[in-house]
Amino acid sequence: MIDEKNYFLKLDFARQRVIDLPAGEFKYYLYILLESIKSQNVPSRHEFLAVLLKLLDTLHKLKELKTPNFLDNQCPSSQLLKELALHLCELQRVAKTHHFAAQVMIILLHIGGIISAVALSVVGGLLGGILGFVNGLCEYKPVIGFLVGTFTGTVLGGLFGFRAPKKLFKNEVQRQIKFGLDGLGESLDNVNQEYSLSMFSPNKIKPFSFYLGQVEGEIKQLFNDDSEYEEFLNHEIDYEINSFLASFIGESLLHGCVGHHAYIKVNIKNREYLIEFTPQPTDTKEAPAQSETRTVSGKKIVEMLAYHKKLQETNAPTASFILTKMKPGDNDCFSYVNKILIGTNQQGATIKRFANMGFIGSLLGVGIEALSPFKPDFFQTTNSVRTNKEKIPGHSNDLSMNSLLPQLKHG
Repeated sequence: MIDEKNYFLKLDFARQRVIDLPAGEFKYYLYILLESIKSQNVPSRHEFLAVLLKLLDTLHKLKELKTPNFLDNQCPSSQLLKELALHLCELQRVAKTHHFAAQVMIILLHIGGIISAVALSVVGGLLGGILGFVNGLCEYKPVIGFLVGTFTGTVLGGLFGFRAPKKLFKNEVQRQIKFGLDGLGESLDNVNQEYSLSMFSPNKIKPFSFYLGQVEGEIKQLFNDDSEYEEFLNHEIDYEINSFLASFIGESLLHGCVGHHAYIKVNIKNREYLIEFTPQPTDTKEAPAQSETRTVSGKKIVEMLAYHKKLQETNAPTASFILTKMKPGDNDCFSYVNKILIGTNQQGATIKRFANMGFIGSLLGVGIEALSPFKPDFFQTTNSVRTNKEKIPGHSNDLSMNSLLPQLKHG
């Protein structure tokens, strides 16, 4: 039973249970849920955490299955998948994010969002057109500047307008929990497809182990023999988390006005590997505007590259995904980098979405970050909240994710 006295201890234990799971997108959303409730030592959160621990237990049981029978509805994996679905429904009930009143509230907020989106898109289009025209004059492209500015202002005005009602009328923690539960539900659907469909189904999602084997085979070819490869796996390797000033719809006039594009760069032997959310690979010849260097084992690098391949199944940067699921500040290239890092038990990136921007970029950055349910440092706060006097019997004194973070070097 979870109560006021052992709440923080159980939070730490839940973090460790997440860490012990294999790389996966669900770890990102579990992190969000644990971070959202970490400072709320109240009965409703005690109940929520208790159900979350049950879900984690089921995920661990699923992980331990060696040979699931995909065609048998009574097999252990099938039963565990049903348990996961029940635990998710129970989390939604306890959090009160998906019941009737909450759904009515969401509908009303969407209606209000549509109205304000239309109004602000008109205002944004006018302001964007004026600013774009002025900026275009300086670049000797007044017509292009006006058109691009109008389009950008309309899009961003609509975006701000649609999200503003949620910011004004919905509790921030509840928004975080709703976001985490929705994402967890989608990622558990993907887990379900890994286990429950026929091995020969065209919709079959491949397990992480499949991509891990692919990457291991690819990286091995860079080395002369197995012993050299094993040395790489156990050796400390530097990698970079970089960003550069992004453009919008490929227009140079807006370069530096719409935030940064984030990516991870890894060099193995003479080969460069990029981990990023983009239809086209980044040109790394451009000097990064921000850079963060981390040191991890070669084994961790292989894990990151394999997880990146797996995420391309469910987070591929297609036009459909970008139009339906991308949200600046919530689900974008920075979120993708954080999914890779947190999914492999590392701290979120410390580089910023809107660092060193011009006036327009800074203004947009303030607006996007204000409307997001997550503060800029949300994915960096991995320290445990328990007191120093508390200890978990039979466990290490520090079960926070921070104990497993790589060394950070800022460049």
